Amino acid sequence: MDQLPEDILIEIFLHLDNESMLNVMKTCSLFCNVFSTSSKLLLKFNLKVNPKNVNHLSALLDVPFKNITISDINTDDDLAQIHNFVKKFGNFVEIMNFKNIYIHKIELFLKVFGNFSNLKELIVEEGTVAASETGSIPLLPSLRSLTFKECCQNIFILFVQQSAVKKVKFYRNKISNTRYLFDNFLLMTAAMPNLNHAIINGFAASLFFNSENFTFKVQKFEATLLTGWWSVTEPRLNFLKSQQGVLKELTIHRLPYDDDGHDVLKFIIEEMKLDKFYLRKIPLILDGKKQEVKKLTVSEYEICSMFEMVRQYPIQYLRLMLTHTHIDEPAVCQVINPETDLFEDLQSLEVVDGSMQLYNFPRFLGLYKNCRNIKKLSISTNDDNINFVLRQCLPEMTQLIEVNLNVDVKKDLVMDMLEVVRKYVRNIEKFGIIGIFADDARKVFKENVQIIAI
Repeated sequence: MDQLPEDILIEIFLHLDNESMLNVMKTCSLFCNVFSTSSKLLLKFNLKVNPKNVNHLSALLDVPFKNITISDINTDDDLAQIHNFVKKFGNFVEIMNFKNIYIHKIELFLKVFGNFSNLKELIVEEGTVAASETGSIPLLPSLRSLTFKECCQNIFILFVQQSAVKKVKFYRNKISNTRYLFDNFLLMTAAMPNLNHAIINGFAASLFFNSENFTFKVQKFEATLLTGWWSVTEPRLNFLKSQQGVLKELTIHRLPYDDDGHDVLKFIIEEMKLDKFYLRKIPLILDGKKQEVKKLTVSEYEICSMFEMVRQYPIQYLRLMLTHTHIDEPAVCQVINPETDLFEDLQSLEVVDGSMQLYNFPRFLGLYKNCRNIKKLSISTNDDNINFVLRQCLPEMTQLIEVNLNVDVKKDLVMDMLEVVRKYVRNIEKFGIIGIFADDARKVFKENVQIIAI
């Protein structure tokens, strides 16, 4: 092995996980030296330090680690012990992650950052600061990226002096204890004049957009969703309006939820003048121009903005995911029940009912009936109302040639379902059904209908 060129060893080591790499370093001084001189390896491999293992890492003190994770800090003694170890890496560290840390005394925490002048990226996961503690970390001149995951509201105050930061990521799924969370986040970002990229992810983080005043303007922004909580009728546009003229690229993981979803989505597409707009990885706007989007997957929470998507784009394939959570039925019915030609170009409708709630599947009957020109219908449900829905919507769907029913109900309902499909889908060419009922389907349909076990 000592005859192999260093660049080949580096490429081999890049395929190892953290634990394997550390074991290799502990067992061979040659490999340890290769690791210590490779910036690529030092950045990729993460040294994990916690109160339980720190005393076993002394053999690695001469390695100039660039990427360190400090975790499970619950006492002042834990923090002091870790500080005595990591301070020896000084200016080498470029990426640092604090995970599951409780800060009792801020002055001890501030000491950790005393020598890290080259720190470029800092991540804090599940970080908590004692309510009585105040203070902030002195300016870290090289720090460009800050990430917070499920942190308490006081964490943000620690970073109000980080004016060099250009990118901030904020993840929050927990609904509890958010009263001052966003206020402190905005207080922190107000002191970041170079900030140009922000990411606000997590479903609880959607509450952020209910604020009235925003302290930053960015060129690039990403969010799980821009609206949350049902029964909000006034369009929540404050944040979007605050970014007009500056924001160039927007990514959302969900279409806007709730009653105002269509207004929010329409504003983004028509008023924001974006260079790029993505729904997850699907480009909706590129170079300032709307793209041709033909496939769309939505949940019932996105029902209002789904209608706006169909208005804006030539959607031909629609997949509706029904989840286990109940939403406001009157609001849904008001949106989906009126007859419309909006879906006249739709070729395929798929409904995946994972709600496990009776009547959630038939609640969207008005939508199904409006998809009258589709050629392919696919339904997955265990709702006993399947035949009621089919009797209502199949006569409207005169262009159907393929039906797939992944339906887990009693056999007598399945037999009735087969007769309903045979009666109303006159031009059917392909029919899919759960495998145990495939032979029953072959007896009901003509020989020219292809039966598929699903």
